Amino acid sequence: MKIETKKIDWTFGILFFLSILLLGCNNEDLSAQKQNSLCVQKSDLKLELAIIDKFINVNDSSSQFYVVSGKNPTKIVGRKGTILFIVPSDLETEKGLNVSDSITIELKELHSQSEIALSNAQTVSGDKLLESGGAYFINLSSKGKTLKIRKGKTIKVEFPKISTKNMALFYGKSDSIGNMNWKESGNLFNDSKESGMIINTIAAPPSRQCYRLRLKSGQVIKMTAGEYNARIRSKDKYLDSCIIIDWENNEMNGRMSTTNNEQEFIEKGVKNKEINNTLYKAMKLTQLGWINCDRFYEMQNITNLTISFDKKDEIESAMLFLVFKDIKSVIKNYYITRNTIDNSVFANIPVGQKVKLVSITVKNNEVYTHQEELTIDVNKTIIIKHKKSNSTEIKKLFEI
Repeated sequence: MKIETKKIDWTFGILFFLSILLLGCNNEDLSAQKQNSLCVQKSDLKLELAIIDKFINVNDSSSQFYVVSGKNPTKIVGRKGTILFIVPSDLETEKGLNVSDSITIELKELHSQSEIALSNAQTVSGDKLLESGGAYFINLSSKGKTLKIRKGKTIKVEFPKISTKNMALFYGKSDSIGNMNWKESGNLFNDSKESGMIINTIAAPPSRQCYRLRLKSGQVIKMTAGEYNARIRSKDKYLDSCIIIDWENNEMNGRMSTTNNEQEFIEKGVKNKEINNTLYKAMKLTQLGWINCDRFYEMQNITNLTISFDKKDEIESAMLFLVFKDIKSVIKNYYITRNTIDNSVFANIPVGQKVKLVSITVKNNEVYTHQEELTIDVNKTIIIKHKKSNSTEIKKLFEI
């Protein structure tokens, strides 16, 4: 009897162990199914947003391209005053090889909410809102291969100071569905004295590219933009350290009067001239890609803004933006009907801020949009109704 009892206990133990094992396997299967489901949802979301992104990207014309020597140090000045000092020996390919051929520079200078939105460079760090003092993208390549900064080396860049507030350096990275997140580097931007470089520029309309230049001697001369750029490329020492004062009517072409559009261009340029052409002290970057002059925006009262869609629109997916009017900030969100997580809520938004809400969706390869201006109130819900639009009108949606 004792032997039989032991056999029963032993058999019971095996059955108990097997039941626990099977239960664990079932849980693993359920967990795997849940994980697979989330992966499918994320894949669907990525595809949906890529279709909308295609129409937005058509309006992003912020990229500038320059080709410089892969052997000698070069200084490049962007359209809005950013100065890059490229030293080829401080660069290498992703495989660690030296640079020997010419270097192609892609530069973006994003100084407005519209430019930030169109470049998918929303101003957030985790769940915190950032106020931008200018966002930038710097990419270097040689013969189609991406370059990086060598370990222990840096690239020196002087960024335009477009805000009077204290700013810090942030590096940005986009996730798999294109949402930008900025991380603080620990470096602050400091004011710089006039460096004697091209720091006082007002861009001219294409028809009036004639600069007035002040040389080291104090002499002021006039020169067409084409001639100026050619002489800079040829490293003409005559123009070394000159300052572009402004541009004026191109008397060389015999045109003295200005059109209404040109006059408006002049007034905007003069109005923003003083602040836009001040440079920060050179920042030494340890990595390329997305860079931002930012600060955390202090918020006392925050709330959630809920977005609801008119059922008659039959929206399957949409890209949403909050464009702030009084600060250079943009928040991006999205909506997709197949997603189990409710992503139609903008969380932790400062109460009282004036914003423009923009929604973009695509149905049957046609663009539909919605825009409205509002002041953030506590726990507000907005019902969106889209109207048929076109890709060329998207840029205007983000204008403040």
